[in-house]
Amino acid sequence: MKHLYRQFLTAVFFLTSFTLSAQKHHAYADFGLVFNGPNPGISATYNYKLAKHLGAGIGIQGYSFSPTEIDAQRFIPAVYADVRLNIRPGKKNQFASFLDIGMNFFQSNQQYYRTSPYDVFRNKHNNGMYLGLGIAYLRRISPRGSGPYLSLKMISNSYTTNRYDPITLQQMAVWYNLSANFAASLGFRF
Repeated sequence: MKHLYRQFLTAVFFLTSFTLSAQKHHAYADFGLVFNGPNPGISATYNYKLAKHLGAGIGIQGYSFSPTEIDAQRFIPAVYADVRLNIRPGKKNQFASFLDIGMNFFQSNQQYYRTSPYDVFRNKHNNGMYLGLGIAYLRRISPRGSGPYLSLKMISNSYTTNRYDPITLQQMAVWYNLSANFAASLGFRF
């Protein structure tokens, strides 16, 4: 687990330092808490300004939450594409809304579980689709646009679950599930 954190922090450092010299580029790095514990998390996003109010980029994150309804809470890394709508981009007090879509990386426990005498389920697949939706407030402190920011976001994992007949264990259906959590973070835009 410590090895995974170290690799993740190294990637955050390189992503952040890569964007320090560009004018149309920004890097967002933050630490946050998921409300389900509270559990810690970290994220870094590289964002390119496409227009005055619109940016797009890529990011990495890692938060501690339950990726499925039966898995225990643990550190789950993710990669994602980011679309950001900037409100009041020329002012000192700025707001933004963002949408992140990508992939969570976790290992399924591959075990069967029951929710009732008539329902047997199994999460056969590793990983899941990551979705993040949030709002942010930025206080610009430099002419280039750097400054501290706060964000509130919903992070989720979409995954598939197979339903089986409890007697024969033959597959009966595939269900699509969503595990959602809310996180608040404090960070800095470079």
